[in-house]
Amino acid sequence: MLSYSSDVAKNKKADKLTASGKKILTEINKSELAIGAMPAFQKNKDLKDSAALFMKNCFDLLNVDYGKIATNRSAAEKSYDKMKDLLAAKVTADQKLKAIMVSYHAAAIKFSTKVTVPKDEYSDKVDQAIAVNIYYNKIYLLFFKTYSAESYLLDAIKKKDSNSVAQNKKIVYQDAQNGLKQLDSTKDFNDDNSLVTKCQAILTFYSDESDEKLQGVVDYFAAAKDFQKQRSNYERKPTHTKAEVKEYKAAVNDYNKALKKFTKTADGLNKKREKAWDHWNKAAKDFLSKHLPKK
Repeated sequence: MLSYSSDVAKNKKADKLTASGKKILTEINKSELAIGAMPAFQKNKDLKDSAALFMKNCFDLLNVDYGKIATNRSAAEKSYDKMKDLLAAKVTADQKLKAIMVSYHAAAIKFSTKVTVPKDEYSDKVDQAIAVNIYYNKIYLLFFKTYSAESYLLDAIKKKDSNSVAQNKKIVYQDAQNGLKQLDSTKDFNDDNSLVTKCQAILTFYSDESDEKLQGVVDYFAAAKDFQKQRSNYERKPTHTKAEVKEYKAAVNDYNKALKKFTKTADGLNKKREKAWDHWNKAAKDFLSKHLPKK
């Protein structure tokens, strides 16, 4: 269960999670049947009943809570609010797993009053997983909110909708600035500030992109619209004066310069975005691998 929780936190592929889940459910059923076949200990069934309940609770947690997380992951990638709910569901599932373990451990201690019970290492590991998820989720949501806003901005660029570009780039800039302010007061996690640093880097890219770099894109769309109007008017006329031809050629040159500048800006932003993305994804993966409890 702890291994599965770790895989969920690391966003492992759905087919791997499904296979792991089925394997654990099979083990739970086998264990529950084995426990059910055991006799009471000196007419005391408390520990046996507690163990059976532990198995049932694990089965329900895996089948219901973690099942919903796996099912809703795709939809969460398209919505900040849904992603926020999904990350909260991961923490809640881990907290339920913690409660299940604590309850069974308490029953074991009560039953084994004459035996020295070792420290519950798995409960400590779940505590560690919860702390990691809460910290990671806070930073991830700062990234995801701006990333989600930028997806609308890029869609507006693709559609060459200058009004939508102008509107969405303001939203991206504001989200990025808000995220950077919150990161300024975010402490390290066990002396590890890698996640904060890389999130600051990608939010800085989003901020720069939306604040200055994309103004040229907005200008290009306006110039392109004007040129299309000029070309339509020019092509409608059967003949042209030398002055009209000269004016049209100048408009073509101006448009080509604007297009070249737009292409250069877009290519530069794409390269910087890809680099920032790679660094962020690696930092997130390394952070979870380093701090989540080992299997």
